[in-house]
Amino acid sequence: MKRQLRPEFRPRAIRQFFVDTRSLIARHTEAQKAGSTKELARQSYLALFASFEGTLRREFDHQVHNGEGALGDRCRAVRQRYQTDWIKLDEILDCWRAVADSGTGIQLVTNHQAIRDWLAHGRAGTLPDNGKTLLDPLRLFEDVVRVASLLRIPSLG
Repeated sequence: MKRQLRPEFRPRAIRQFFVDTRSLIARHTEAQKAGSTKELARQSYLALFASFEGTLRREFDHQVHNGEGALGDRCRAVRQRYQTDWIKLDEILDCWRAVADSGTGIQLVTNHQAIRDWLAHGRAGTLPDNGKTLLDPLRLFEDVVRVASLLRIPSLG
């Protein structure tokens, strides 16, 4: 009497198992690549925002020491009020908000700052409503250039 193999050990089932496994591995690899790409984009976003923030802080310092007009006066007042070299980004933005022709530039920065905070603090909490759209390094770059133009920040333009 010929011995019967259990269904999962028949040659066709084994072949199908390897085909399915290969397919699963390929999908897993693609998912890994997509995940790596997404993580790289997030890291790039953080680096670009940090660079922007650093440039904005240098511009603030320049305004404190050499600025003329309302913006320079406002920056000096903020520095004197806090009596420290490190000023919160919100306070720095308030200097420009007080003298800007339009709040659009400040709002763009504020939106990106919320995303930056979400990323930098372990993705805790919820991403802002427009976060998925804005969480793109290329979009951030375009918005930073736009902000530089709106706020007339020469070192970013």
